[in-house]
Amino acid sequence: MIENVKNAILQSLNAEFGDDVKLYTENVKQGFDKPCFFIKCITSNRSKRIFSSYEQVNSFVISYFSKNNKKADIENVFRRLYFILEIVKDGEYIIRGHNMNTEIVDGVGHFMVDYVLCEKVQSESIKMKKLNIESEVNDG
Repeated sequence: MIENVKNAILQSLNAEFGDDVKLYTENVKQGFDKPCFFIKCITSNRSKRIFSSYEQVNSFVISYFSKNNKKADIENVFRRLYFILEIVKDGEYIIRGHNMNTEIVDGVGHFMVDYVLCEKVQSESIKMKKLNIESEVNDG
């Protein structure tokens, strides 16, 4: 499910920024092209809900490396990300982003967002067998 969310984020970023901004999902030590985004799932939590359903919260950070490291450029990208990452789509999945927030550290913009997915797991239930009961009534 994390890959579905990551793909949906990549599709949204690519649709908005096209080939002008490079997209990375793996760490690159040196030599990456700017401007670019690094997309990473930083935490994933799964909780049991009612019956056989689960809720999974996937927290992502999208780091933006500006070509010129100007704060105004990074803030402009943040404004665009708030709109394009609010709802992302990957095939049949339509997912709404929650808890969006931003920060700039050492000239790098970090956009954090949570995506909540609900999943219903089919479980094999144990079916009851036939039960034959014989009873008598006492008058008494």
